[in-house]
Amino acid sequence: MQAEEIKKIANLAKLDLSSAEKDSFLRQLSDILAYLDQIKDLNLEQVPESISGAEEIEHVLRTDQVEDSDPKSIRQAYQLTDDYLVSPGVFNKK
Repeated sequence: MQAEEIKKIANLAKLDLSSAEKDSFLRQLSDILAYLDQIKDLNLEQVPESISGAEEIEHVLRTDQVEDSDPKSIRQAYQLTDDYLVSPGVFNKK
C-alpha cells in the first residue's frame, strides 16, 4: 500500500486527513494486508467449507400450538376492538 492509495481512499470516503493520520492509516492498512497474505498461505484443504459454521448442529424445533390469550393481558391493551388488540398504523404515515 502506498501513500497515493491512502489519499485516494480518503478522497472516496470524503475524509480530510492530516499527514499524521495518513501515515497512521498507511501503516495500519499495510499491516492488515500483510495479515491477509498470511491467511492466504494457510493450507485449508482438510477444512470443510461452511457458510455459518453450524451445519453440523441438529436443530430441534418445537411444534406450534395455538393458545388463547390471557384475558388480563388483553384488558391492559391500549385499545381494543371486538376483543382484538389495535395497534397504531405503520404504513402511509405522513
